[in-house]
Amino acid sequence: MIKFSKTHLFVLSISLICLVAIPMHIWSKSTKNSNGPVLHPQLFTDTISEIVADYPGEIGVAVIINNTDTVAVNNKSIYPMMSVFKLHQALAICNDFDNKGLSLDSLMTIHRDELDSQTWSPMMKEHSEPVISLTVKELLCYTLILSDNNASNFMFKKLVNATQTDNFIATLIP
Repeated sequence: MIKFSKTHLFVLSISLICLVAIPMHIWSKSTKNSNGPVLHPQLFTDTISEIVADYPGEIGVAVIINNTDTVAVNNKSIYPMMSVFKLHQALAICNDFDNKGLSLDSLMTIHRDELDSQTWSPMMKEHSEPVISLTVKELLCYTLILSDNNASNFMFKKLVNATQTDNFIATLIP
């Protein structure tokens, strides 16, 4: 079972508040017409800009509204992909398992010597046994929620590799 630290819970709580507070703030400032509320992309831009200005570093945000308008804040820079590919990996694995009729409850056996002790890996910290048995669902949780590099690398080696993931994502983007 995945255990969350106080920091993870704090960040998750703030994220959830933002997901609710920002839309409510913008919704309250939206205008109404005969078809209902009209959201103004500039309100999104202004609100997001205010939020990111309070934090150090360079933060870029992009939001697509109603599949038509795109709001971008600090969009001039080229940002490193970092762990965003882990979402792509999860989508490709879920698609592959769905196509093959496999369950995400499938058990995977991981030998500790297959893992890199020099990378970020909450999974390794929580499982000290020489052979770790986790479901694909648990590996996806480690990867997506805790950004575990070993879980991600293991799934690239054993389930769906980087090329297959890239090819799958290319089918989703016109």
